Amino acid sequence: MVPSIRSNRFCKICATCVKNCPHGAINLNLRVPGREIWEIRQIVAITAFLVISMLGGLLSELLHKMSVYQSWSQIFPDWPQIVVFTMFFTLVVVAANVLVAAASAISSAKTGETTKENFARYGLALLPLALTGFMAFHLYYLINVGVYFPILLWQTFQFEIFHQLVVTVPPAWTQFFQRTLIWAGLAGSLVLAYRLSRGGKKPLLKAGAQFLPHAFVTLCFALILQTAIRNFFY
Repeated sequence: MVPSIRSNRFCKICATCVKNCPHGAINLNLRVPGREIWEIRQIVAITAFLVISMLGGLLSELLHKMSVYQSWSQIFPDWPQIVVFTMFFTLVVVAANVLVAAASAISSAKTGETTKENFARYGLALLPLALTGFMAFHLYYLINVGVYFPILLWQTFQFEIFHQLVVTVPPAWTQFFQRTLIWAGLAGSLVLAYRLSRGGKKPLLKAGAQFLPHAFVTLCFALILQTAIRNFFY
């Protein structure tokens, strides 16, 4: 039932609804990316928890090559590494959600909504940063493993032209593209959070007081991602 759809994430773009409507009342329209998030009315906190947990999961993978994980593992020297990392993973995911929840508690004090409602709305605003964080993580492998694809084609099909297509990408370029992706995600998340705070055309000061705690948390996530990716890969 199209009227019951709360989000376009449930739409598979099969266009069956458009084809079957006898009145031509249903259309597919292009929208600005993220517009649905700041216009959504029915909030589900579990979706925000999932987005934040995805970001926390990525951070736990990146942080396990940093000194913070070494200090953590030394607390349990005789424990299996899979157990130690699972505990660390859980701790980082919980910490990420607690951090956003703390920002929501401060932000919701300036509005008439509950902390849970604020958490649900602003948690979704972290989606661009989570997306570009995963893109930056996998970009390293795409670039540094992808350059060997022509060699594989040359060895398989004996085409000399593929042997000549091997390109070496300097690490500084890869790191630049990774940083660019994360800053782009940060900008996207900040725009979404700002538009959420201005919903209903709230006064600028009231919207700013609601926006700033989440902006600070989002910036912290972006800076941790930058540092963790640099230490993980370089």
